[in-house]
Amino acid sequence: MANDSVKPRAKGLPQPLFDLVPALLPDLAQVFAKCGATPPVIFALTYLKHYGRDRDGEQKVILRSELVENLQKMLHDKTSKTSMSQFITDLANAGLVNKTFLTEKEKRAWYGDPTGRKDAVILTAEGFQKIEEFKSEINNLFIELTAGTTTGAVIRAALKPFLKTMGPVARMLIRSIHRRSRQRQVSNG
Repeated sequence: MANDSVKPRAKGLPQPLFDLVPALLPDLAQVFAKCGATPPVIFALTYLKHYGRDRDGEQKVILRSELVENLQKMLHDKTSKTSMSQFITDLANAGLVNKTFLTEKEKRAWYGDPTGRKDAVILTAEGFQKIEEFKSEINNLFIELTAGTTTGAVIRAALKPFLKTMGPVARMLIRSIHRRSRQRQVSNG
């Protein structure tokens, strides 16, 4: 006979994965320091890389207002639009992004209206390089945490099939997040 007081376990990620996050925070802080970047910098660059529109097949471009809005969400609205504008200027001064304006053709194609000023931000080669540097340091951390012990070898062997499937799963999740973000933008006007 089933015990009615026992609630079924909600499906989702296992608790140890949640425990892993705070355990990794000191190591992640070191990764950010090695890269000379902060979490908002990496967030801004990767957001631009994933959500920016292709321009001339080589550049990723996004409206400055969209980037500011999403940075504010990430920072829980604890920053003003003025400080976010300064943040983007700092990214530009560091060579990670360029500030520009959309052409009439881009405004018409992407937003249906060729009029008005549309400030935009472009991810530079240095910005892409900063993302790659961060990814490299994260991979180095994984290798460091799993190297040199029998346990590490077991972890790597156990994760090998999982890691092969994570690329497609991650891409699927990113597309889903992207669609949800675009739907919110449309519904918010």
